[in-house]
Amino acid sequence: MRVIQTPRDFSLLTETSGTTCKSGVVLEMCPTSAKKYFNMKHSSARNVIERTFGVLKGRWAILSGKSYYPLQVHCRTILACCSLHNLINREMTYCDDVYDVDEGDSAYATTTTSEDIHDIETTNEWSQWCDELTELMFTDWQLCNA
Repeated sequence: MRVIQTPRDFSLLTETSGTTCKSGVVLEMCPTSAKKYFNMKHSSARNVIERTFGVLKGRWAILSGKSYYPLQVHCRTILACCSLHNLINREMTYCDDVYDVDEGDSAYATTTTSEDIHDIETTNEWSQWCDELTELMFTDWQLCNA
């Protein structure tokens, strides 16, 4: 998505619609529905998460391969890696040894096929919560950009 820096309260007239964005930044295509706005924000969040995991996988070998640990242990491992990464960045100004990563000791990993996730089904409760969140986010965005 291309961003055009403009003066505040600038109106952009395109072939399809006229759009006013009062945030000082006019996007090539402002979202016209709650679903489009949610998808735009979801895509942005996903990009941040993918970049974050790229950095973490480069620093912590345990995150690079397939995990055979239970889901709860895997979640705690990710949280611990994030915490250590932030601590290192905050407290250590220079350290070459950080990137000398051991390939990981998977001797303690246990293979349990019962905990593998093969299929995810959407529940009505989840769909309703997602729809409510989508509408709330879009309403807030509209109020801020009115």
